[in-house]
Amino acid sequence: MIIFRYLTKEIASILLATSVILLLIFLSTQFIHYMRSAASGDLSAHAVLLLLSLEIPTLLGTLLPLSLFLGILLGYGRMYADNEMTVLFACGVSQPRLIKITMGLTLLVVIVVSGLILWVAPHVNKYAERLLNEGALSPLELVLPGRFQSLQNDRLILYAEEISRDHKHIHNIFVAQPNVAQEPGNAKSWNILTASSGQQKLDKETGDRFIVLNNGTRYSGIVGEKDYQIINFGQYWARIAQGQDEQEHRENAIPTYTLWHDHTDNHAAAELQWRLSIPIMAIILALIAVPLSRVRSRQGRYAQLVPAMLLYMIYGNFMFLNRSWIRNGIISHTLGMWWIHGLMLMIAMMLIIYQFGWWRMVKLFRT
Repeated sequence: MIIFRYLTKEIASILLATSVILLLIFLSTQFIHYMRSAASGDLSAHAVLLLLSLEIPTLLGTLLPLSLFLGILLGYGRMYADNEMTVLFACGVSQPRLIKITMGLTLLVVIVVSGLILWVAPHVNKYAERLLNEGALSPLELVLPGRFQSLQNDRLILYAEEISRDHKHIHNIFVAQPNVAQEPGNAKSWNILTASSGQQKLDKETGDRFIVLNNGTRYSGIVGEKDYQIINFGQYWARIAQGQDEQEHRENAIPTYTLWHDHTDNHAAAELQWRLSIPIMAIILALIAVPLSRVRSRQGRYAQLVPAMLLYMIYGNFMFLNRSWIRNGIISHTLGMWWIHGLMLMIAMMLIIYQFGWWRMVKLFRT
C-alpha cells in the first residue's frame, strides 16, 4: 500500500499539473477565436465566457488520457533516472506488479474520463444548444444605443436610438441591407428601413433570428439614383443571424444511450465510437507509457519523450481520421475505430515484452 501511494502520488502530481497547463493552453486558443468573433460582431462578451465554460468538460475529458500518459512517462522516468526503480525492483516489486499498480490509478482516470465524455459533455452541449435556440447569444446584445453597428458580416447595418435593458426591444430604428434579389452585374441595390420600434424573433424550425420592425418605411433602390420605391409597412422581418448547422449540434448533444440505440447510423456510430474510444485510449496509453518510461540513469527522464509523443500523435490522428471515415461511410461502422485500438494494444504488448521479457508478460496475465 505504501508503494502504491508513492507511485500514485508521483504520477498524480504530474497528471494534475499537465492537465491544468494543457487546459489553459486550449482555453486560451479558444478564447482568441471567440474574441475574434466578438470583434466581428458575432458574439457578445457574455457569450465568450459562457462558451469557454461550457467547453471545459469536453476538453478535460479529452486531455486527461494525454496527461495520464505524460504523468506515467515522466514520473517513472524520473524514478528510473534516480535509480529509485532499481531499489523498488531489488525490494521485490516486479514489473508485472508495477503495471498492476499503474492500472489501478488508470482505472480511476478512466472512470472520470468516461463520466465526462459519456454523460457530462452531452448534457453540457445540449444545454448550450438550448441557450442558442432561445436566443441567449442574441445579436441584439451587441447593439449599443446611438451607434451604427454591423451584423451578419457587414450584410446588415443597424442603428437604434434606444434599447431596453434586456436588449430585447429597440426604438427609433434605422436598418440598411443589400437587396438579395438583385441580378449579378447590376449596380448594388439597397433596402433602407426606418421604424419606430422592433424586437427579436426566433424561427424555431430553422434557428434563424430576425429583427421585427413595427410601423416603418422601406426605401429600395440604387444609391445615387432617383428611381427607388417607398413602401410603408406595419411589420417587417429582417434576418440578423442565420441558424447554425443542426446536425453538428445534434451529434454533440445526443445522449450516449440514444447513440447506442442508433449505432447503425453512420453519424451516430462515429460519435458513439469516438466517445467510447477516449477511455479506451487512456488504458492503452498507460500500458504504452510503462515500458517507454524505462530509461538509463544517465539518459534523464525525458529520453523517451519524443518517441512517446510520436506514438500519441499517430494514435490521435488515426482516431480523428477514422471518425471522419465512419461518418462519410468510407469504412464500415462495424470495423469502426476498434482496429486502431487493437493495433495500439499490440504495440503496447510488444513494448512490454521488449522491455521486461516474455516470461514477465506471461506472469502478468497469470497473477
